[in-house]
Amino acid sequence: MTTAKPCDCAQTDELLTTAAVASRLFLSVGTLQNWRSADRGGPPYVKVGARVRYRASDLREWIEQLSDEG
Repeated sequence: MTTAKPCDCAQTDELLTTAAVASRLFLSVGTLQNWRSADRGGPPYVKVGARVRYRASDLREWIEQLSDEG
């Protein structure tokens, strides 16, 4: 059984896959896909060609905003 890693992206702006973000947030890939298609306030993403990627710094900021809201 694989355990998710905490976001260890404090000093880098690496591009993360949807699967990597889902694992770190304990969500399914489908949830992130639904948020993107419905524009439901998920983490910001970028398109690299046809692929979806998440900047580590954007993910970190998004998580901080959620913490500030509630």
